[in-house]
Amino acid sequence: MMEINEKYKVKITGQENSGQGVSKIDDMIVFVENGLPDDEGEVLITEIKKNYARGRMVSFNQTSSSKQEAPCPFYNECGGCDLQHQLYKDQLAFKEDKIKTALTRIGGFNNVLINKIIFDEQFYYRNKVTLKVDGEQLGFYKRNTNEIVEIDNCIISNEKINEIIKMLKTFVRHYNKNNFKSIMIRYSDALMISVDSRNDKLSSELVAFLINKISNIKSISLNNKIIYGENYIEEKIDNLTFKLSPTSFYQVNINVMKKLYCKTIEYVTKIENKTILDLYCGIGTISILLANHAKSVVGIEMVKSAVDNAIDNLAINGINNVMFIHGKVEKSLDLLEEETVDTIVMDPPRNGVDKKTLDTIIKINPQQIVYISCNPATLARDLKILSEHKYELVEVTPFDMFPQTNHVECVVLLYKKS
Repeated sequence: MMEINEKYKVKITGQENSGQGVSKIDDMIVFVENGLPDDEGEVLITEIKKNYARGRMVSFNQTSSSKQEAPCPFYNECGGCDLQHQLYKDQLAFKEDKIKTALTRIGGFNNVLINKIIFDEQFYYRNKVTLKVDGEQLGFYKRNTNEIVEIDNCIISNEKINEIIKMLKTFVRHYNKNNFKSIMIRYSDALMISVDSRNDKLSSELVAFLINKISNIKSISLNNKIIYGENYIEEKIDNLTFKLSPTSFYQVNINVMKKLYCKTIEYVTKIENKTILDLYCGIGTISILLANHAKSVVGIEMVKSAVDNAIDNLAINGINNVMFIHGKVEKSLDLLEEETVDTIVMDPPRNGVDKKTLDTIIKINPQQIVYISCNPATLARDLKILSEHKYELVEVTPFDMFPQTNHVECVVLLYKKS
């Protein structure tokens, strides 16, 4: 019988969904932290469940050709990254295989065209981070805990954000007194800082410190209230401008996001003069980018601040053939069932599209669906439902939106079967 804190000889044969190594000991599957295919050595068992166990390598007889020394000194504790121990080219291969496996095993798709994964810079790409604070500690949570790993530099975050992290450590030490819970930094052409605190009376100290130490701050909020500047910053895509509020969702990797939107437009423009539904539309980025390629666009989003941003973004960019609806997608779609819709674009959260919405989409009967997903498993589940009714899966394009992590983004094109 396997026991916790005992060592066993293993060979890693694959990677599971989050990137951990997979091995077997006496027919029990063992997930090995930072293990890679072809690693061989001893694993220390740290957890045993009914159908699997977890462990970490403590010695090696052989190391994988994919293995590298993690470039971040905080990697072995910090929970922000999963794959820094793996060469980047092999991270990309892992993500392509992850998509193929999900489509085959969950969706039942065996001969789908999956394009080569599209990527950009592997470091310093994030335009937004949320730092956790506990007393004088500032950083990110340790893997699978609420303990904080103190950092002064994050190699997947924008270098401007790293400058601010160093300054914030000073502020936390001098002014915190266990008041702060988290600090969000978003960087574009200007800076937005949003603080979650147990004390609403820190406004003057916070503003004075930040504007004295950090240049180009446009927005500071404390507990969701603006205490300095505007309640938004702006981001540009080509010749369009988009407002972002502190709570608005926006992709953290601008360069790859632009590539993803280009592919989305390429798929959508295969049908001309169309009426488009943009589901889970956020601040309206995709709706507005598609406006010049459509007769009309309707975006649906449940977050009120995002819809407010979206409406502002229409005015800023002089767009007059797009409208936005505030509400849950599954309820708002019922109002549009009788409308003629040529194309549906949808970018749902990680849990995918609910069954009611999928049923309504099938009733709406668009010629074309473009599905943007950050979760291959729920994507495959939803595509299976659509394909069982009237839609053919044409192709999938993966994007490495989150290098050094196990996450992968996809854009999928479906057509109504003839």
